[in-house]
Amino acid sequence: MENEKFQNLVLKQLKILTDGQERLEFGQKALGDRQEALESGQRALETRQEALEFGQKALETRQEALESGQRALETRQEALEFGQKALGDRQEALESGQRALETRQEALEFGQKDLREDVKELKSRFIRFENDIIPKVNILLNGWKQNSEKLERIDEQVSKHEEFILKRIK
Repeated sequence: MENEKFQNLVLKQLKILTDGQERLEFGQKALGDRQEALESGQRALETRQEALEFGQKALETRQEALESGQRALETRQEALEFGQKALGDRQEALESGQRALETRQEALEFGQKDLREDVKELKSRFIRFENDIIPKVNILLNGWKQNSEKLERIDEQVSKHEEFILKRIK
């Protein structure tokens, strides 16, 4: 009986070992499947990581382009501000020139007013001059004509006397 017990015990142990081996093989297969799943997941993660790295490089490139564009816009803005300041300076210069022209125009208008007054005074003087001098000039001209006529008569008389004297002397 001991032999039978021993056989039963060995059979039990063999069954336990066989069952354990089956379980181990099943567990090993499950672990293999899980390892394949994990390796597949790792490959998927690596692929996603590569895609993310590619996307990150694309974003970095776009960011560099945006920064470059921003620098260009800042440069253009500075140029526009400089141009605006130059226009402001030119406008101030034009306004200053306009004020100077207005001042000169006022001076010219004042001078023109003085000239008008001077012209009026000159006209008035000229009219008085005409009224005072022209009759005197006419009188002088008449006197000159009379003197001329007298001189002509005297000259005729002198000529006659010269002839007479010259005839007597001869």
